[in-house]
Amino acid sequence: MMGVFLVASSLVLSLPEKVDEHRPKLVIFFQEDCLACAKQFEEFSCFEKKKGYSIEVIGVGEDKLALKKHARRLSKGDKEAKSFINWQKAKSLGLAGTPTTLVLEKNGQEKLLQGLYLCEA
Repeated sequence: MMGVFLVASSLVLSLPEKVDEHRPKLVIFFQEDCLACAKQFEEFSCFEKKKGYSIEVIGVGEDKLALKKHARRLSKGDKEAKSFINWQKAKSLGLAGTPTTLVLEKNGQEKLLQGLYLCEA
């Protein structure tokens, strides 16, 4: 069952988990054959430990099982893709490529970032 509907720029999506107003959240869109996505997964630990973000990963593509395995492998078993969209849906939501990051701050601000989002930047 999907939970909260969010809007950022032209992106509208439904997340499976509620957003915690006390903790910022990153929603990362990734695909299997994306080298920058692999680098984005390496940044998760920094975002969680140093900046206090919770992280949601959404796979973009047709093969849900492959996307689940890919997310698990890239995150060394720490993260799993729980939501999936195909490229037709992704493009209709405004995603131009991966990784794309939706940043949801505690104060309600939302940012949609195309490309690699570095923790220390």
